[in-house]
Amino acid sequence: MIFYRQAQQAVLDGYERLEKLERPTLRPDDYFAEMAKSDVHMQKVRKRLMNKKAGQEMSEKVKKIREIKKFGKRVQIEREQQKHKEKREMLEKVKQFRKGKTDNIDFLSNKPLREQRNRVDGRKTNLRRAMKDRKYGKGGMRRNEKRNNSNDFDDHGVASRRGEQV
Repeated sequence: MIFYRQAQQAVLDGYERLEKLERPTLRPDDYFAEMAKSDVHMQKVRKRLMNKKAGQEMSEKVKKIREIKKFGKRVQIEREQQKHKEKREMLEKVKQFRKGKTDNIDFLSNKPLREQRNRVDGRKTNLRRAMKDRKYGKGGMRRNEKRNNSNDFDDHGVASRRGEQV
């Protein structure tokens, strides 16, 4: 440590002397010194560092993907367990109903919302079509709508011309 501290003190003394003599102590920005290693060797080193960095990034991506898959698998398992639980509860309610322990059959009418929405008049229909039919009415001629009937006959006064009473 003595030699190290002595060298440090010598450098500091040297800087002070150079400042007194007004000599520059730093290299100019445009100064290019000759490298101890060749450009080819430095390209190899740079290439190796880039490959190492790319490998680390790839391994990080793979780890993230693995974690995402594990999380997705966990969610899928939880969904399946929830489904099985609901099925067990439904079967338990059916058993209780069969045994006569309960008169409540509301659990049978709990259809998923998707099925309730898509069903109109007991048939599966396109939701968009159903909405447009509600808004604008169904287009086109209805069966037997153009035929004469007793209401039309009375409305036009044909019965009164023939002497019939309305």
